[in-house]
Amino acid sequence: MRLPLGSERGSLGDLNLYRQFDADALLFDVNYLTTVFQPALARAAERIFAAAEESSPRHLAATAG
Repeated sequence: MRLPLGSERGSLGDLNLYRQFDADALLFDVNYLTTVFQPALARAAERIFAAAEESSPRHLAATAG
């Protein structure tokens, strides 16, 4: 199952969930994934990316003209 992650800033990527075909029955509500988990994960990913942008050093390129 692929859950797209996005925000107002655009697409943040996808979360791919896999499971074995010969596994026991999956006792899980898929609606929970799309209504609670997916939006919460997208907000968390957005916070992580924003923090990474703020903490990474900014390098300015110098060019000779």
